[in-house]
This record gives sequence, C-alpha cells and structure tokens, in this order.
Amino acid sequence: EAAIDEAAGTGSWVDVAPLLPSVFTPEDVSGIVQSVLKSRPRNVSQSVQQLLDTIIISDAFMETCVRSFDPLMTTKAELDSQKGVIFLEAAPAPQSHHRQAAPAAPMPTPAEDRQDKKDERRKKATGGKSGGGTQGRETKTKAVKPKKQQRRGRGGGDSDSEDDAGDGPSHSHRSKQQQELEFMTVDEMRVQLEQLPLLRDCPPELSQSIAEKIHRPLTRKYQEVARSIFLATSSASGAARRKTFAELQEKVSSLLLSIQQFDRGLKALPAGEELQSQLAKHLLKTLCSDLTNLVVGYLAAEHAKEAETPASMAPEVRQKLIQKLQSDVRGPVLKLHQSLSAKTLEDFLADVDVVLGPGVCDMIIRSDKKKERQWLLSHRQALLSQLSEAEDAALCLHLAVLLVAQAQTQKALHASGRFVPQILSALRAQLPPDTFALLHQAQELVMRHLTLDDSSDEKESVASSLKELIPKLKEVGATYKKQGPTEE
Repeated sequence: EAAIDEAAGTGSWVDVAPLLPSVFTPEDVSGIVQSVLKSRPRNVSQSVQQLLDTIIISDAFMETCVRSFDPLMTTKAELDSQKGVIFLEAAPAPQSHHRQAAPAAPMPTPAEDRQDKKDERRKKATGGKSGGGTQGRETKTKAVKPKKQQRRGRGGGDSDSEDDAGDGPSHSHRSKQQQELEFMTVDEMRVQLEQLPLLRDCPPELSQSIAEKIHRPLTRKYQEVARSIFLATSSASGAARRKTFAELQEKVSSLLLSIQQFDRGLKALPAGEELQSQLAKHLLKTLCSDLTNLVVGYLAAEHAKEAETPASMAPEVRQKLIQKLQSDVRGPVLKLHQSLSAKTLEDFLADVDVVLGPGVCDMIIRSDKKKERQWLLSHRQALLSQLSEAEDAALCLHLAVLLVAQAQTQKALHASGRFVPQILSALRAQLPPDTFALLHQAQELVMRHLTLDDSSDEKESVASSLKELIPKLKEVGATYKKQGPTEE
C-alpha cells in the first residue's frame, strides 16, 4: 500500500514484485494488487493503473506519456492536410431496409469474447436437432424460405449471409479507411516512449504495455486534431481559391474587353485588308496571347496540378501545358491556342468564349455598354497621361497618332510604333491638311534620325528639329477633334 501511495503521490510507477516474497508468482502478485486496490477508497484506487500484473502506474504518469505525443500529433496532422488526406470516419456497415441501426456496443473484453464464442459453438451444435412430426416439417419449411427469397432478389438474403458479408470487400474497405486515420502504430509509440527521460530506466515490457494502453485513445485524439486542422485548412484554402479566381476573372474580363475594343478599332480604320490583317496579328501576338497564357496557367494549376506556371510563356511552353490537361478541357484550349496564328480575331473571340464558359473555366463574362464607354475614356486618358510625360519625339509621334486615330474613328487602336506610317496613310483623307502635314513631317524626321549615323552632323540638326515639334505633337494629340468628310 505504501508503494502504491508513493507512485500515486509522485506521479510515477513502481514494480511491487520485488517488495513481496520471491515465492509469489506474477499471477499471485496480480491478485494481491487487485485486492489492495479494491480495498482502498474509490477515489484513491482510480489514481493508479495496474500493468503487466506486477507494475502500478499512476494516472498522472500515464497522462504525461500521452501529452508527449501532442507536438507529433499536430505536425503529422498538418503534413497530412497538406498532402490532401481526407479525414473521415470509417463508413458504417450497409444496413438492409427492414433492419434498424443498432447503437454501437462497447468492445468486449477477452473473457467476454471467449464466452461469446463458446455460446455460439454451443448453439450451432444444438441448433439443427429437432423432433419428428410437425416440428421437423416446420424446420424444413423455414430452411427453404431463405432460398426462395434469395432467388427472388440477390439483395434479400438472410441475416447470416448479411453477417458473413461483413468479412468481404466492404469490411476491407472500412479497414482501409481506419488505416488512413491511424496516428502511429503501437511499435512506433513504444519507440517514442523509450526516448522519454521518465521511461529511460523502465523495462521494455512496460513501454510496450503503455503503448498498447494509449494507442486507441491517441488514435481517437489524433482523428479530432487532424479533422479540425483539415477543415480549417480547407476553409482557408477555399477562401483563398475563391479570391484568386475572382481576381483572375476580373483580369480576364478587363483584358477581353480591351481586345474587343481594339478589334473594333482596327475594323473602323479606313484602310485596306493588309493593314487590318497586320494589326490583327499584332493584337493576337500581344494581348490575345496574354489572355491565353492567363487561362492556360489557371487550368494547368487547377487540372494538371502544375505548381508554377510562367506569366509569359512561349508558344511551345504553352502547348506543353495544354497537353497535360484532361481531354475534355484540352480540346477547346488547344483550339484557342491555334487561333493565335490566324489573320483575324473571329476564331479567337469564338474560341475564347467557349473556354471561358461552362465546363472549362466556368467564368461569367458579361458585356456592358456602360463599361465600354468608360473603357474608351480611360484608355484615352491613359494615352494623354503618357503623352504629357513623354520627352522622346518618336514616342510623342506614336501617342499623338493613336490619339488622333481614336478621335477620328471613335474607336481605340492597338498598334506599335512601326505602324505609324501606315496609320497616317490610312487617315490622310480624313485629316485636315495642317494636321497631316505636322504628323507626316514628324514621321519623316523620326525615320531620318533613326537611319543617320551617330557621328553625322545632320543627325544633330534632325534631333533639334524634332525637339521643336514635340510641343506641337502634344497639342495635336490632346486637342484634336473628329473631322467630317472632306468635300471634293
């Protein structure tokens, strides 16, 4: 009793076998310990546990062993959550429609389990014996009924067949689910316990016994910790994904609106098919490719699980990512990728509508006339802002021509500086002579300045003339108004 009190008071363990005469067997010691524990007050006896017949271990000591697994439990739950392990309890056994689910029964002790098996064998041994006459016929009739039911439908077997089915595939499936929820094996827990300072000098059998004792409670505790971490991570991940998707949808919508406006702009330009085709190719190579890269990057991360996708990717890289997509998504996206090589935007706009729609990106893109007007105003304002800050004559000419073209056609143009001569030529019939003369003069000087050698004296003269034209170019770009058709 003193040894038990000391173990309970100090939160430790004690082996009582050395304290008793050596003639006592472990079974004798176990009986003595149980008698002592039963004779003590209830609240005192509950503060210790008996292990391995002769060892008394305090509840505080056991709790310390359990708490030592908390850091490992949290770390493993976080890792499993990152790997995408689903923390679900094992599925219940399938119930037939005419049987109600019974409440879960506590696990039988080994003694109860042995007794149940004896009773079951006794019933099987005596179950088939019956007298003659009516009782025998009744037995025969009852034996036939399950067969008829079995012929009527495979799902209506008797209770024995249902019980036997528990050992089939569904049972192994449930076992697999439980294995997925396991924290550590008993052997792994034993190894971990042996590293604790308080168990360093204990016999190996005690570590094994403690591991077996705490295995089920730790597994249940791990399931709760893992489930809570998984749900919290899933919730945060879901919110982040929704935010990312909303941002992507806004970016795609804005880019698509720009492409549509620039497509209308190049078609409104009074030019031949050659210039419109060149401007369309430029638009496909720039903004349309940017939009396609956004879509392919999103789908690669969503379906192909690509960790990183470059924001700007070459056509070869983009095609490799598309090939990794699942077949129902790959087809429409591949058509969109191929439309970037066309001479017009008709195919691209049709294909991008399919890709952004249901079944692929599932984005909601709506056309809005008010947004279109706002976009034209904001685009013009952006060009004016760049023009006011520009100091390079070539850039000033480029921006001024784009502003004049937008004012004249009421549509925006997406064109690089190399298109300036062609745009000026297309607008010549609609521009006032003085405006065209100024822009044409600036264009000639810019071209001359680019072709002259740096050591040439003429280059300095051309640069000086261009510098004088910069204020005039800025004024034309900022103040030009749409002109009516010129009278012949």
